Amino acid sequence: MSTMINSNYSQIYNTSGPTNRQTSASIKNTVRNGSAGYGDSASVEFSKDGLAALEANKGTESKLSAKAQDYIDTLRKQYGDYDFFVAGNSEERDQMLKKGDKDFSVVIDVDELERMANDDEYADGKIKQMESAIETAKRISKEFGYTEDGGENGTLTNLSIVLNKDGSTSFFAELEKSSAKQREQIEAAREKRAEDKKAAERKAEEKRTEEKKAESEEEQLKRISIAASSEEDLIKQLSSIDWEKA
Repeated sequence: MSTMINSNYSQIYNTSGPTNRQTSASIKNTVRNGSAGYGDSASVEFSKDGLAALEANKGTESKLSAKAQDYIDTLRKQYGDYDFFVAGNSEERDQMLKKGDKDFSVVIDVDELERMANDDEYADGKIKQMESAIETAKRISKEFGYTEDGGENGTLTNLSIVLNKDGSTSFFAELEKSSAKQREQIEAAREKRAEDKKAAERKAEEKRTEEKKAESEEEQLKRISIAASSEEDLIKQLSSIDWEKA
């Protein structure tokens, strides 16, 4: 049973973040030169869900300027572990938040994207804001016991941020928690896979059987969706989670 906690959006500014990404200027050079440090044959692969999301997003993307289209395509290559979507309104934004299948998703307002594509300095600031928001959300989630691999209190299955038209950033997180019995089975299966890593082919069928057994447990996973407008709001939302009511 999912619970959506809605909130009003407020602006956050964070200037710190990972520095191992290209700046907007170098991203644009990538577009012009046809290389992002990945070679001329670089490509981006999407899962079925990711392709479905892109298909649904075509309406908005088809209206982008050529410069903005090139820019977001290059972002997708540069940040291969992120899903990038464009939204023209709140309905499209909500749809894109549900479609991403990678660990992290970024939804950019169409007007924001156009500005980023045409203003290097502005784009650099937005990229730093994006990276910092992702890292902040991961850190806070971990502090509350939620990680991508399964923390003490649950699993962070998806983390999304939205670069809104007003310049603000919103956080969206999908969390899930299994029963104690399920957690024991899942952890046992995970440890078994680690132990058998060197003999993967021989143990493959055994692992699949164990995983199916854990997944077929009658007690279902509980899931919660969180929407937050700032770092403080995210902390508030995470601290108020009650899995008994989920």
